Amino acid sequence: MKKLTLISIIFVFCTISVLSQTDGQITIKKGYYYLNDKKIHKKELKTILLSDPESALEYNKSKKYITISLLTMSSGLVLMVYGEIVMDNAKYNEANYGETTNSSKYLVPILAGVGLSLTGIIYYYSSRSHSNAIPIYNSKHKIGYKSDQRLDIGITQNGIGIVYRF
Repeated sequence: MKKLTLISIIFVFCTISVLSQTDGQITIKKGYYYLNDKKIHKKELKTILLSDPESALEYNKSKKYITISLLTMSSGLVLMVYGEIVMDNAKYNEANYGETTNSSKYLVPILAGVGLSLTGIIYYYSSRSHSNAIPIYNSKHKIGYKSDQRLDIGITQNGIGIVYRF
C-alpha cells in the first residue's frame, strides 16, 4: 500500500511538472512561421502576437509605419508618373505643333514624387526596426519548465499540509 501511495505522489508531481511547461516559441524557417513545429498563417501570427501586450505594442507600431510607408511611396510613384506623362505630352506638342512650353514646371510633380518616395523608404526602414514583436513574444514564452515551482510543507488552515506551487 505504501508503494502505491508513493507511486501516486510521484505521478501527481510528474503530471504537474509536465503541465507547467511553457508554450513554444515562434520560429521562422524559409519565410514561414512555425509555433511548436506547426506552420501558422499570418492571421494566426497576428492573433498570437496581439495576445501579449508588449508584443502587440511593437506589432501595432510596425504596422502603422508600414502603412505610412506604403501610402507615401505609392503617392510618390503616382506623382512621378503624372509628371513624366505631362512632360512627355508637352514635348510632343512642342515637336509636332510648335507650341513652346516651359518644361521646368513639369519637374515639380516629379521632384515631389521623389521626395515622397524617399520619405516612404525611411518609414519602411523604421517599421523594420519595430519588427521585434516576435522576439518579445518569444522572450516570454521560453521552451522548458517554469522556474518558479515550489514545494512547501507547513501549517495550513486545516492542519499540516503540502503545497506544490507552479
